[in-house]
Amino acid sequence: MDINFNGKRALVTGATKGIGYDIATQLAKCGAQVIAVGRTKHLLDELTRKFPSIETVALDITDWEETEKVLGKIGHIDLLVNNAGMGWLKSMMEITEKDVDE
Repeated sequence: MDINFNGKRALVTGATKGIGYDIATQLAKCGAQVIAVGRTKHLLDELTRKFPSIETVALDITDWEETEKVLGKIGHIDLLVNNAGMGWLKSMMEITEKDVDE
């Protein structure tokens, strides 16, 4: 199957590892102009070294004000992959309100 995202701009959060990394790289291979968002600058730099067409943004999206400021400047986006997430190794009864907010 031939998947073509030529001319489309894709924003992928959590793009430095795992599923987010794979989605970002596959979208780029399918022709999308990818903006990869992640918290870890050296991992974003490594992503750009492997895939020079991918634009990266170092950002902790748990900071709402900074996220709005930074992402408000990137322009039109056709595809959003809201992949960033956090996990905890604790029982459901130990999860706090702060955990949920993050």
